[in-house]
Amino acid sequence: MVLELKNDFIIYFQGIGILVGYNYALPYYIGNSLSNSRLYCKIICENDLVSFFLGGYRYRTNKVKQLLLPHKNVRYKEYPSKTLIAFISKYLARKRTLLHINDVKAKYIKILLKSKAPIVLTIHGYPSKTYPGKDILDNVDAVIAPYDYEGYLLHKIYGIKPKIIHHGIDPTIFNTKTDPNKAKKILGIRTNGKIITWIARFDESKKPWLFLKAVTKLLEERQDITVIMYTRAVNKCLYYTLYKHINNLRKRFKKRFLFKIRWIPYIKMPLIYRASDIYVSTGIGGIDLIEAMASNSIVVAEDNPISREILGDTGIYYKENDASSLIESLHYALSNERNKFEKKQKVQIYKYKGLWNLAAKEYINQYINILNNT
Repeated sequence: MVLELKNDFIIYFQGIGILVGYNYALPYYIGNSLSNSRLYCKIICENDLVSFFLGGYRYRTNKVKQLLLPHKNVRYKEYPSKTLIAFISKYLARKRTLLHINDVKAKYIKILLKSKAPIVLTIHGYPSKTYPGKDILDNVDAVIAPYDYEGYLLHKIYGIKPKIIHHGIDPTIFNTKTDPNKAKKILGIRTNGKIITWIARFDESKKPWLFLKAVTKLLEERQDITVIMYTRAVNKCLYYTLYKHINNLRKRFKKRFLFKIRWIPYIKMPLIYRASDIYVSTGIGGIDLIEAMASNSIVVAEDNPISREILGDTGIYYKENDASSLIESLHYALSNERNKFEKKQKVQIYKYKGLWNLAAKEYINQYINILNNT
């Protein structure tokens, strides 16, 4: 239940990277949660143009292909860096303004921290002695951790207990309504056999070499699978190291190994998950695990605290950095039909509370508690 607030207020919401499913989605659902209340909250969202063109547009413009309508309380702005400081200063000068910080490494972070406005910080990544840092934590009014394990690490390292708010999905977007074969046809993927998908940044943390080693073995053993590997934000040194392996797989298996370096518009992700019989996460996963689970992909993930927390007993786990274990897990996934997992995946999402509308209400309560005490 949303708490009462004495006066209307403004939220300055700082974007982070190209996380469309967070940068644009969370403010939208916050605005939506407030739509039936008497409270007026203007949300000013700072994002970059890359995030906008990757799918943020559908949250703020009335396009045929967009999935959600823009909300009257939410104002999205894409600012070039040279005008951003003036924009921030303009809103910090107003009363009843709250800052929601997501990127502590931003060049202008010191300006935000020096403001008199109350600050909420959401953690995006494993806490360590250097992240987010004591100097940051000493200057914020509330800390949000999207995962229980991140909360545990923050308490262990810094002695603080953050509010845990699980991020998630909108079940009207990520669901099982689209037939998998229809999704495959729309995406131009062959419909016979099973699809194994890996989508992530091409860097050390996402361990693409582990996936490549495992699927090479599977492609050699089985004719009934197609492997999709879409990547972005490529670490060039790592890519050149693995280029011969990738090119060899392309030549040997042709249409059964689809590798592309591309930025995927967010609006296509529900189709990709529905087309994927198996979704593989190497490294630390997050919202992608919830999206895949909600779309009834069988999720094969590294055995780590975050994966266990999100997927529960719906996930198929492999030992960290162990290609043989990953191959074994993929064989087990291939021996099962995805619909066998559907019921318990739905139960797990609600048990985990991985829904944006629930997260939005929790964030609103945090905002109001802070503003009422300042």
